[in-house]
Order: sequence, then structure tokens, then C-alpha cells
Amino acid sequence: MTSPLPHIFEVEGVSNFRDQGGYVAAHKPIATDCLYRSGHYADISDNGLAAFGQFNIDLIVDLRDDYEREGFPSRDLATPTRTCG
Repeated sequence: MTSPLPHIFEVEGVSNFRDQGGYVAAHKPIATDCLYRSGHYADISDNGLAAFGQFNIDLIVDLRDDYEREGFPSRDLATPTRTCG
């Protein structure tokens, strides 16, 4: 079974914001509108913040390392963030 291409959304100032729904993990597909992936949020615009808010995301996991986070700090997204890099 091949996975579909991810659905990419326009979030101004964020590269490659996409829904991971449909990809198979643990032998079953990931639900749509459940898991998103993107570039960093250092350059997200006010319009991008409004678009981001429509996804009802309740946790951000930032996989960047300390050097990347210090060099490109994310704007406040009013969403809890966990760092893992």
C-alpha cells in the first residue's frame, strides 16, 4: 500500500505546513487533521498566525537543536511547545 502525498496548507511565513494524515504508522493510517508537520515558525506572519489558529493544534513538538532554536526563535503561537532536539 502506498501512502498518499501529504496535503500542504498555506501558512504564510511557514514552509511546508502539511497534514500527515493517510500515512501508515503501526500498521494503520494516521487520521487526517490529527498530525501536522512543518518548518520553523520564526518567520510566521500575522496572516500565518490566523491560518495556524484554524487547525486547533494543542501541542507543538520542536525537533530542532538548541543552535537552530536560538538562531531562529519561533514567534509565540499561544500553543504549548515541547523541545526534543
